[in-house]
Amino acid sequence: MQNIPFEPFDDLEINFKEINHSDFEKYSFDAVEKTIIFPDEEGYISEKLRECVDLKIKDTTIINAGVGQGKTKAILDFIGWYLEENRTHNEKYKIVIVTPFKSLNQEYIKKIVESTNNKDIFFEYQVLSSIESNELDFEDYFNKSIQIISIKGLLGNPGEKEFKQSDVKRSYFDYLIKKSEEKGEKIVFFFDELHESLDSFTVELLPNLFKWKSIIHKIIVASATFSESSKVPLKFFAELTEKRIKIIESQRIQNQNNLSDLFLCFYNRPTYDVSDSYLNELFKHIININGLTSVNILCYTKEIAKQIFESQIGNLIRSKFGNLNLCIENPKGKLFDSKSCNIGTTFKTGISIERENSGLVILLPPSYSNDTNNLFVFSDRVNAITQAIARVRNKSKIFVVTPPPKKILISENQNKNYIKKLSLGYLDFNIPENQKKYHSPSEQDNLLNTFYQSIKDGIEKEIKEVSNLDDDIKGVFNSYDWYKLKEGDAYLRSKYYSYGKDLPTYVYWAACNNQFVNCKLKAIIKKQPLSFTEGSIQQELDIYFPNKDINEKSFIDTSDKVLYGMLRNELFSNNVYLKKIGQKESKKITPLRNAMFEQQIIHFLQRKKTPYFFEPEHGCSYSLSNGDKPKDVIIEKEKYIRICISQCEEVLEKSNNLPEKEMRIISAYNDFFLFKSILLNEYAIKNKKQVYLLPTDSNFEFKNIHSIKLKTIFTTLMKEDIGFRIFNTKDILENKSMFSLLRKVFFKTKLTTTNEGKFLKIEKEHSLEYFDHRLNLVYDVSEPFVYYPLPPSTEFFTIELEENEDGSIKQSNELINIKVVPITQNR
Repeated sequence: MQNIPFEPFDDLEINFKEINHSDFEKYSFDAVEKTIIFPDEEGYISEKLRECVDLKIKDTTIINAGVGQGKTKAILDFIGWYLEENRTHNEKYKIVIVTPFKSLNQEYIKKIVESTNNKDIFFEYQVLSSIESNELDFEDYFNKSIQIISIKGLLGNPGEKEFKQSDVKRSYFDYLIKKSEEKGEKIVFFFDELHESLDSFTVELLPNLFKWKSIIHKIIVASATFSESSKVPLKFFAELTEKRIKIIESQRIQNQNNLSDLFLCFYNRPTYDVSDSYLNELFKHIININGLTSVNILCYTKEIAKQIFESQIGNLIRSKFGNLNLCIENPKGKLFDSKSCNIGTTFKTGISIERENSGLVILLPPSYSNDTNNLFVFSDRVNAITQAIARVRNKSKIFVVTPPPKKILISENQNKNYIKKLSLGYLDFNIPENQKKYHSPSEQDNLLNTFYQSIKDGIEKEIKEVSNLDDDIKGVFNSYDWYKLKEGDAYLRSKYYSYGKDLPTYVYWAACNNQFVNCKLKAIIKKQPLSFTEGSIQQELDIYFPNKDINEKSFIDTSDKVLYGMLRNELFSNNVYLKKIGQKESKKITPLRNAMFEQQIIHFLQRKKTPYFFEPEHGCSYSLSNGDKPKDVIIEKEKYIRICISQCEEVLEKSNNLPEKEMRIISAYNDFFLFKSILLNEYAIKNKKQVYLLPTDSNFEFKNIHSIKLKTIFTTLMKEDIGFRIFNTKDILENKSMFSLLRKVFFKTKLTTTNEGKFLKIEKEHSLEYFDHRLNLVYDVSEPFVYYPLPPSTEFFTIELEENEDGSIKQSNELINIKVVPITQNR
């Protein structure tokens, strides 16, 4: 492994989602401005929170505090105050703690028992799920001073499998409300990690919250990671407390005496492989850190957790530390055990890792899951990783295993060395398309509102028509707040890299800009240098990317262009060394600086896509089916261009959803193809045998209009097309170079002499490469299966959907029937 020390930039304060008075028009506040507090020398705010919160006043108190700053300690102190008021002043407060997770409930139970020394003071609503529970027990449950329930339970969310909350739960909540009214008990709600259950706040379920209105005394909402969407439930809560709101916000400041070391570990494979040498080497390194007291591994999905638990890595942890606890959401899963090592998915939030000098390993989704939006535990993206990293409360080591970032986020007035430093010598961050503007959390509301209004403005007339329909069918278009609640966070995450569109990009930005409260980036860990030998590159690539990782099936779910980008990124995430023929020592190569090596990547990917074409009958010098070792192959620039032209000539029918950048490349290649006719019609002459003659390179001069157009084409390709950029493009914008390339792409020529001087006789017109079985590095195809490699044959085939007589698609066993039809195509 290669360890790259990294000192993060300190230009930015730690950014977080603020909650402001301006977010709540038509509501009342206890002061003109929100209350801002700062952590004490040890990084805690619990003492200051006790001074700021008046527990006797009816309102909705919003506590926006960093993870690990002691807000839970303050909540326990508040609960203690209410319990003491009940005991000494005959007050009748009932505490209701509302959280999104069972694990967080258990954490509260543990701390309540520790602080009160009373195991019989609370009721945990999960008891209602037991078959023994019935209404005869309700009075006993009600008499507990502290009720611990979930947000889903409170709102009556039945979950995905049911249509209605269980009768016993609904009955108990109704009983609790009725008895509290009869006895004059005042409910104090404590909501924790509100953003995790926003899907429960629906029009259909919201009335269940308002059942509590008559008995509510105070609502305290505490979180470290509010989101734009979570502002809306805060308004619902305020409606229950006479529209009164108090906002307390703590600044996010690192405690320099208690900072953990953060390591970003770049993992390049599309999926996790527990036998991967890099992963095993990484865990051996972590486990053998001097003085390490334990290891906890948070995984993005339970399948990976189980695989590691049962692997050699799991055995190594058990051998070094003893017990390894599997914490996943199923009957076999266990709760997080602070005295053991843990691996699983259930402790992204809700638990504290207090043990000093422990190791926390966070496995983010690998590149394939990240690209296909299957993030599981990390679906909340920025908030999820912020919460996960903050589990560590004392000096320790935190390792985040992540794909390399796709983009670089750039703020205004960025340090002049910023891009170079973050590029690490191989990431393509100098390219403008890989640079994205950083948007702070404070911009979210404006960005979302602009998008919402654009939708609404386009159908304003129709919105009015639908709202005036008969009562039983009329539709009411969502207000901005309801749209924000339902779609806001998802929209922001899907569109902006700053909000987690590509989670590795955000994590890299946050680490390099020192944005985590409890840790500071120490180093980036990546694979060891890779060495290649000219003439054996294909064989060495086969070792590095075994067939189980990259094969024909890889092209079904992933486009050629995406796979090509993944392979290049994985290779150049290492230091790559190449020993050329005749050289004694290997030399380091960098992206786009060695055309021969770059061409081998393309050739390797082509072999994996269509292995059956690499046989002697198809003109190949070796036979893969006979077990021959693959050979390095030089790809001609002219052939690459012909393939791209062929790809682009066919794309116009399928271009509706292609991004603007890819359309620019397509337009450039289509314009390039027009110059075949331009050369013949405007620059060539015919001899007596009607054979076309072109000027020689040294005698050629383009017309000004053609020269300008070609320079535009080549500038676009050099900027936008990664495949084109791997070739030598020196002097390509000169007239003679452009002409030479054009004629070699379209024609085979031979120098000849006539009475008028020397010319280049066109002996043959090159046909465009038939494109379906060639790599498509120009654009992402939206339906990869349509372009699946052709079967081996001397004929080409196309795939057609079989139709019934009425024109509908014929199906068998719910699968669409296809037929393979031979075609002839000489393009």
